[in-house]
Amino acid sequence: MTKAIWHYELSEAYSNTFFPKQILKSKKELLKILIESLRLVTLNTPSNCRLSEATVVLKCLGKSRRFFYFSKNKYYSIALPPDLHIKQKEDKELTFYVNGEEIDNKMFSALSTFIDSPSFPCSFEDFILERDEEYYFIIDKLRPLIEPILYSELGYVRYDDDLGHAEPTFHPRYHLDTNLAKSATFKKGLKNSLAREDFIDILDNEKERWFLLKNRKK
Repeated sequence: MTKAIWHYELSEAYSNTFFPKQILKSKKELLKILIESLRLVTLNTPSNCRLSEATVVLKCLGKSRRFFYFSKNKYYSIALPPDLHIKQKEDKELTFYVNGEEIDNKMFSALSTFIDSPSFPCSFEDFILERDEEYYFIIDKLRPLIEPILYSELGYVRYDDDLGHAEPTFHPRYHLDTNLAKSATFKKGLKNSLAREDFIDILDNEKERWFLLKNRKK
């Protein structure tokens, strides 16, 4: 799929899945969001709503495929694993494939269960042995899916309009946070609020690039 964009307008209850009260701190939490996002778009027809009304946006552009999540004061984005392929059905619902295998709702549930299990992320074999025979068949089909989803770079980027903690030099009200772990994340301050369209464009390498204007002189 070369170029496409889909909007999803969600209920408040479903939005809580993608915007939990606590700050996202681990890849495990992002993986849960990724799985629920994939499940969402396979079970729902894309909305005709405008970008300003969308809660979740899936954008495909060449090799770049990203989910975007929007609330009033926070946006963030994660990338889809490169081995995960998308097809659109005649009824406009989307399906996802890994190595030619379609991922259905039972497989999404099994993958979510694995992420929540004590076996995660190391021992997929132990996880399989703990399940009954019927469940084993479903999980066994997940083998080609585990590595591309669990060990891919998710490319997490977040935009905040954070008036409550704003400090002009070290915590600008408008800023981008890159990376997830505390030891790796860093902020890039913005002079003004960021429109949804601009947040998407920043992560689209086929659009004109944005520049940091405040550089130290050599």
